[in-house]
Amino acid sequence: MKAFRLWRLAPSLDASSTFLAPIVFEDIQPCLNFANTELSKKVYDGIFNNTVSVEPLFSQKMDEFQRCALSEMDTACLYCFKLGDLQTPFTISKMVRNRIIAVCDFVTYMRYIIQGLVKNSDKEVFGEVLQLRKKMCLARLGLEE
Repeated sequence: MKAFRLWRLAPSLDASSTFLAPIVFEDIQPCLNFANTELSKKVYDGIFNNTVSVEPLFSQKMDEFQRCALSEMDTACLYCFKLGDLQTPFTISKMVRNRIIAVCDFVTYMRYIIQGLVKNSDKEVFGEVLQLRKKMCLARLGLEE
């Protein structure tokens, strides 16, 4: 909580800060650790640069299997994501999508704090940070709340 209070005085998305470094190491990196390591790194960078978009594939059916771009497994890929201005969509499974979204939710909340949009007390904001970390953990395990 002390590191969080200090971070909140001058918040940033600096992944080496005393508050964010353990979260990046313990939650974010494991959540984005996929078989396709090169693309995983691009997703990580895209999330922190706010250039990742995830969307459903309405034409895809549950019984149609494709190769997931990140897990490299043949599975039902009901979602896709795009990086930056690249219009090439990468198909992904629901489990991979949930892991990406969990990290996006966390980073977006950090952005809201940085922009001054979150006015709650340190205790309430820290509680939300813990909930978002829990969400990343559950997504990494393939579980949903």
